Amino acid sequence: MSKLTPKKLTVEDFGSQQSWIGKLFTPLNDFFSQVYQGWNNGITIEDNLHQEIRDVKIVVDANSFPMKIKAKFATYPKGVTVIYCVDAAGGAPTTAPWVSWSYSNGQIEISNITGLTVGKTYNLKIHVIYT
Repeated sequence: MSKLTPKKLTVEDFGSQQSWIGKLFTPLNDFFSQVYQGWNNGITIEDNLHQEIRDVKIVVDANSFPMKIKAKFATYPKGVTVIYCVDAAGGAPTTAPWVSWSYSNGQIEISNITGLTVGKTYNLKIHVIYT
């Protein structure tokens, strides 16, 4: 799909309605501008989608789990995935991390993340998709 090219509405385009139509064009043009910006790489997960990305730092040991995260939305998540994972030295795990989780009382409870090495510290980005 090609990029949108907006055209602003002007009072001059509506000769006989010039006395009142200008008040309508300001909010309409602002709305069109925001829609245009959104459709041209301005839509973000944080501001526009029913999802969230959380930064989590974890030291993998016996006390790491369960890990509780307050949910951004009051609906049941569809999925929780790790989208970024590096250890403190900047290395990536050898297998993709897999999150075991549940949801209760507005909190996501992570009971385990497979693929991480015990004793290492990791920086994770966790992507939560809600219903």
